[in-house]
Amino acid sequence: MIPCPYLILHVKLQNTSFSCCEAEHLYKSWRKTPRKRATKREVAREYRVSLRTVDTWIAEKKIPFMKLSPPLGRFDLDAVERPLARYLIKEIS
Repeated sequence: MIPCPYLILHVKLQNTSFSCCEAEHLYKSWRKTPRKRATKREVAREYRVSLRTVDTWIAEKKIPFMKLSPPLGRFDLDAVERPLARYLIKEIS
């Protein structure tokens, strides 16, 4: 039997006086956007670089990725953005 995520959330909230509907609303508001896994091509398109650049980032371990099988890798775009943010040049105010 798979537990209901709303029930798990309810239990994690220390059994407060939330109803199941309120717990469902909280759960959905916390996960507003589903986590999308991007392909190498989508990462290259997102950052306007070549596929070879994405391969270089992977080889140098600059960006995180999930290797599901030898030819199949997936990327979490939020996780990819964090390490690349250190190359952002800030303006002088």
